[in-house]
Amino acid sequence: MQQSQTSIHSKILDRQVDIQKRRQEEERRREIAEENFFIGCVHKQMINDRKQKMELKMRQAEELKRTWKRQIEVNKNKNKILSAMYVQ
Repeated sequence: MQQSQTSIHSKILDRQVDIQKRRQEEERRREIAEENFFIGCVHKQMINDRKQKMELKMRQAEELKRTWKRQIEVNKNKNKILSAMYVQ
């Protein structure tokens, strides 16, 4: 009788340990899933930020080129006017 009660208690304790172990494993899986989701979101944001910075640099470079071209045209016109003034 004593041995069967000990065996029953042992089985109950083993079952409780297994349940606790499964809960801990499930909690760890959930934590890992949350971390992976967060990391994925951060990664996407970094990619978007990099893309936006590259687009901004390209727009600024294009604007700078347009400004240079306008300045070249202004200088050409200025030189034409000055040449015409000195010829007279």
